[in-house]
Amino acid sequence: SLAARALSQLREYLAGARTRFDLPLDLSAATSFRRSVLEALLAVPFGAVVSYAGLAERVGSRSPRAVGQAVGWNPLPIIVPCHRVITRGGRLGGYSGGIERKVALLALEGIRADGSAFSSPIARVG
Repeated sequence: SLAARALSQLREYLAGARTRFDLPLDLSAATSFRRSVLEALLAVPFGAVVSYAGLAERVGSRSPRAVGQAVGWNPLPIIVPCHRVITRGGRLGGYSGGIERKVALLALEGIRADGSAFSSPIARVG
């Protein structure tokens, strides 16, 4: 079943054996703007980060704040990798699952943060 596939892929990701999910996603509940943000998130590769401003540019928006709200709405965290979004200044920013989880997910992808606060800087990518 789809749920079993999703669980299996999540376990593989958390074990470090998967860098991309291969699941059909139904984003039909999202507005067109939110859908465009979520689709742009899907294009951010494993081990990379993007700023809210950078994500706004990718979707043709002038509002990083609106993009942040769309990212926060994400109904499929980890699968749609909102943990890869940081502030323009290279700081962690927020995460709906808690900042400690964001730090752990980024570390799993080789991205280290100097601390686990909203304002903690990203120390190393790759």
